[in-house]
Amino acid sequence: DAGVSGVCKEVRTLEPTSVRDEIENICVRAVLSVLKGEGFSYAMPSRAASNVMYVPDLDRVVLRDKVLERVFANASSARKTAVTTRVMQLVVELCTKGIHVTKRDLFYTDVKLFKQQTESDDVIDDVACMVGCTRSSLNVVAAEKGV
Repeated sequence: DAGVSGVCKEVRTLEPTSVRDEIENICVRAVLSVLKGEGFSYAMPSRAASNVMYVPDLDRVVLRDKVLERVFANASSARKTAVTTRVMQLVVELCTKGIHVTKRDLFYTDVKLFKQQTESDDVIDDVACMVGCTRSSLNVVAAEKGV
């Protein structure tokens, strides 16, 4: 025990099949919520500075237990919910095909939806937090080697 209480989720390096399974579980929960007439939303750990803490014993920055809800029916978050859904779809495709792309490549798969690369980059990090894995486990890398 490193004296870390209230930590939301451990970040792990996952195999592509585990990433795909976790994203599919997230989507199944959303579908079940819609079928119950509750609409759909995604719950994800907050990446805000107020939800981050440094753990000296681990020499690591971790997220606390604050969770945000991205609700599709809410006008202020509907677009970001749609972007999150699209990024999860793309990540499942990447994991299924066993290919890696850069964050920039992922942005260019749907420029009309993402509009700015910073938006898709942020959602990639959100999806990694939702799944509890590293970004590289999503088969998305920061930049091509040597660039």
